[in-house]
Amino acid sequence: MIYIVCALLAEARPLIEHFSLRHNVTSPFPLYENSDIQLTLSGIGKIKSAIATTKLLQHAKKSDVVLNIGLCAHNKNISIGTPILIHQVIDVASKRSYYPEIYQNHFFKESTLSTFDTLVTTLHTNTVDMEASGFFEAASDFLQNDRIVLFKIVSDHFEKTMFSKEQITELIKHVLPDIITYIETLHNYKPTLPDLIDPEEEQILDTLKQNYRLSATQGHQLKNTYVEAKIGLNKRTFNFEPYLNNVSIHKQERSKLFNQLLTELKSIS
Repeated sequence: MIYIVCALLAEARPLIEHFSLRHNVTSPFPLYENSDIQLTLSGIGKIKSAIATTKLLQHAKKSDVVLNIGLCAHNKNISIGTPILIHQVIDVASKRSYYPEIYQNHFFKESTLSTFDTLVTTLHTNTVDMEASGFFEAASDFLQNDRIVLFKIVSDHFEKTMFSKEQITELIKHVLPDIITYIETLHNYKPTLPDLIDPEEEQILDTLKQNYRLSATQGHQLKNTYVEAKIGLNKRTFNFEPYLNNVSIHKQERSKLFNQLLTELKSIS
């Protein structure tokens, strides 16, 4: 099953029309569906998004996929109408970070996304929305991170712009063919994180987390970077020994070695 969460009906309408989704009037929450897809509308804001996502995924299976598709703001180096695939979500209020795991080849721009509690009208370095952190935190209770996808389409460059429903729908509709192609690829993509990292590698990563006293965020960063590197290694092995044996009691030195490890892994991927 493919699950989709949109904040607004205007964002969802191109998906509803393309997939011929029918409104389930017996559902206690907004639900549009066919035999393969269920789509819900959350309303604006991360709390509403979290609630809607939780309701939608009550019967999700591990092989299912969930997507958050909607509009975002970005600075002027990315054109309006550009679809962005999100590889990190930062909740600005709580300062928590979340990491969707992207293993498929694709041609989309990627970005870090910051979720704010209120509308942002001043320039920001990251992509910005108001739902993603709530969506991701709720979705991760049901599915692994490689089955959680966030697509954001740039609607403005932080101007105080009011959009009609028709304009919102048109922005989504314009990029829908590319998003649908990715959804189909993802739905047929079976490997998940445990398939990509064997138990011995998992033990090595856990040892590194302990030795370097990594935070949860740094632990996710290490695992994601290693998975990308492993694909690039193409059955060759990475030599972790220098990093396992060379551990300092000083925080600054541990940080330096950790960043050095990440740099080496990224050079492979």
